[in-house]
Amino acid sequence: MRTAIATLACLTAHAAAGDLYGITASGRFVSIDTETGQATTLFETAAPGGTMAYAPDAGVFAVISNDNEPGSLIRIDLDGTVENAGSIKGLPPGQEKTGSVGFSGSGDLLFVTFGQTGTVFETRIAELGLDAVVTRVSPDLGMGDNDGVVWDAFNNRTLVHDYNANDGLPRVAEVFSIFTAPYYIGVGQLPSRGDVGDSAVDPDSGRLFVTGFDAAGGFLVEVLETSYDEIGPFNAGEQVVGIAFGPSASCNPADIALPRDVLDLADIAAFIAGFLSGAPAYDFDGNGVYDLDDITVFVDLFLAGCP
Repeated sequence: MRTAIATLACLTAHAAAGDLYGITASGRFVSIDTETGQATTLFETAAPGGTMAYAPDAGVFAVISNDNEPGSLIRIDLDGTVENAGSIKGLPPGQEKTGSVGFSGSGDLLFVTFGQTGTVFETRIAELGLDAVVTRVSPDLGMGDNDGVVWDAFNNRTLVHDYNANDGLPRVAEVFSIFTAPYYIGVGQLPSRGDVGDSAVDPDSGRLFVTGFDAAGGFLVEVLETSYDEIGPFNAGEQVVGIAFGPSASCNPADIALPRDVLDLADIAAFIAGFLSGAPAYDFDGNGVYDLDDITVFVDLFLAGCP
């Protein structure tokens, strides 16, 4: 009984760990290897791609389409279901089609950055099913045009990235008091070539990834404290315009490392590293303590294999 209960807790905890997903300009939904940058197509959405975020409360991905109606939202499930989620109302003229989406720590506040204003717009779309009206608009953050915004659950902070910042340095910054008297501190750099698109933060490690593109095609970088690490070009054949971390698509919670649906030494090594780091997803019995019970649950799941 303990194992069954612990396994259920593991399934719940591990769902938050997840993988990095992306959507291309033509609407292909892909999984992305964060070590190589390789993108693998999961399904076609038949929807125009845009920046993307995962809505934990609704359990779906929110994509804001840059090529459809102004401010239109699309919801995508990992089973391939694609639905229109309405649109965002009350956006300034000329600022409806360019932007980035991300969720705050409360899970139901949708941040949207648009145009050349340097501001952040906020709406409330808890279930991503209804049209929403802008509820708050921040003052100009003073960074530039704010290319992207993302919630960093690991460090409990909001990050904004800007390619053409006012000081000429492409960078990422942590922003405080966004809607009152905002101020920010720099937390990383971006490549000084091409352009950057969307950003995503691994909720288990705090690693920050940004997708970009230049004349050679799309690329993925990990943003570091004072620099960046280029992981590699996408092999998706086109620009990946939106990225977000979401639940693992694996057949088994013990299938932590790539390739998916294969349980091997790579998964054991990944579990050991995550367990020793104290990352929340590796508390496999969900009790807040990292001990032999977590190891037992992992071993039980690993031995069960994939169907």
